[in-house]
Amino acid sequence: LASSVIYGNALRRAAPGIITRNQLGQSGLWRFGISGDLPIVLLHIGDLDRIDLVKQVLQMHTYWRMKGLAADLVIVNEDFSGYRAVLQDLIMGLINAGPEAQMIDKPGGVFVRRAEELSEDERVLLQTVARIVLSDTAETLIEQVERRVSPERASDRLEPPHALVEEPVYPLAARERIFSNGLGGFTPDGHEYVITLEPGDTTPAPWVNVIASPHIGTVVSESGSAYTWAENAHEFRLTPWHNDPLSDSSGEAFYLRDEETGAFWSPTPAPARGRSGYVCRHGFGYSVFEHYEAGIASELFTYVAMDAPVKFVVVKLRNSSKRARSLSLTGYWELVMGEWRHANMMHIVTETDPHSGALFARNAYGRECANRVVFAHVSERERSVSGSRTEFIGRNGSLANPAAMRRKRLSGRTGAALDPCAAIQSRIELAAGQTREIVFVFGAARDADEARHFIQRFGRPAGAQQALETVWEHWKHTLGAVQVETPDPALDVLANGWLVYQTLSCRLWGRSGFYQSGGA
Repeated sequence: LASSVIYGNALRRAAPGIITRNQLGQSGLWRFGISGDLPIVLLHIGDLDRIDLVKQVLQMHTYWRMKGLAADLVIVNEDFSGYRAVLQDLIMGLINAGPEAQMIDKPGGVFVRRAEELSEDERVLLQTVARIVLSDTAETLIEQVERRVSPERASDRLEPPHALVEEPVYPLAARERIFSNGLGGFTPDGHEYVITLEPGDTTPAPWVNVIASPHIGTVVSESGSAYTWAENAHEFRLTPWHNDPLSDSSGEAFYLRDEETGAFWSPTPAPARGRSGYVCRHGFGYSVFEHYEAGIASELFTYVAMDAPVKFVVVKLRNSSKRARSLSLTGYWELVMGEWRHANMMHIVTETDPHSGALFARNAYGRECANRVVFAHVSERERSVSGSRTEFIGRNGSLANPAAMRRKRLSGRTGAALDPCAAIQSRIELAAGQTREIVFVFGAARDADEARHFIQRFGRPAGAQQALETVWEHWKHTLGAVQVETPDPALDVLANGWLVYQTLSCRLWGRSGFYQSGGA
């Protein structure tokens, strides 16, 4: 059971239907003297004949505490008969007879409450936050501990009709750059920083662009790894902030897959790097990734709206081969919806919106984002979704080689008590020489109606293009107001755009960066 306290396990928690009903946050626990900062184990007891279950759970809790595993044990007396005082006395007698006597109503200790003290909403809250729910109406403790489910077998495994034929890899075209260091340099006008990565090339550390508006922001590195926040980069992270310059990990990823061969790659250098080189262009308020793989040229734009909490990932695909191509394009976001993923993941509930087809996520327990709606949407009508990170990545899998890339489509599984994510996949048909543009929007709204409004406004190529032009115009007006000319060309490049951009986007609006994410 200790592993369920540390990592969480849906088998030990309340039923998803109960978790979905929760409307209270962490402050709802404070009335009972429970902070909510430690993992909670909940025991329902109402049968005098099952008092041995209380004794076993107390012994378990004592053992955990001796080993340094802190958890709050909440015992709810469910006896509504005239003997409830007898059961209460028995429970307190067992506690006072052992080492738990010194830990009554203390953090990491034992909290005994009568069921009649709890409102229905509070009962739902306790069951929702508990990492382990035990009951005297179920099996014995041993049987509850050994409860298992049969592993699910994927029935929609992708079986490509054709074998992979590797095409030759060509070097990246030379680009005119100033102040080049071999990997990166500025365009002659100083408005973009261009990084070229041939196969096997990496930068010595993540070279990032902090893209922000007053409503939302994202930090994007040259590898394509990113994390995103809404309003506050510390308290309301939408995807994880890792602060690891060695691995440059990411909770966001995109994949292209050839449906005929099963070969897949990312339009960015990470997480599933293709065979040929990549070009990353960091600009004022946007970043672009260029790549060519297996006859498909891709250009991925990422930016945020200036007047709404919406992030865009726009992928332009061009079929450079001489035959029609069948592809799939997948977007993936690992959900946080708070400060840290481990503290919020068990409270996130996902669903597919029947009106827009988007994937919605809510975290009623979160302080900053209670009842907010985080949404992910793609412009293509044909799509499949998943709200399960475990299902998407697979057992012992990784984002470099996720299980979802070996299946025909995403399962559509959403709900509560999952390892939460937002994943959307669309099929893309390209005729020879054809170019198409696919728009992903990801953001946070006050409620479902506002989320649908953002999707309707920004969820198509025309709306995404208008938002990008607004970004361009904003930064052109802001950064072009004053231009300086000095004897030092390097100082000119910094002063005529990048220093002001960094101050506004990173320090004033984002209050975040790769190494620090303070939100203040």
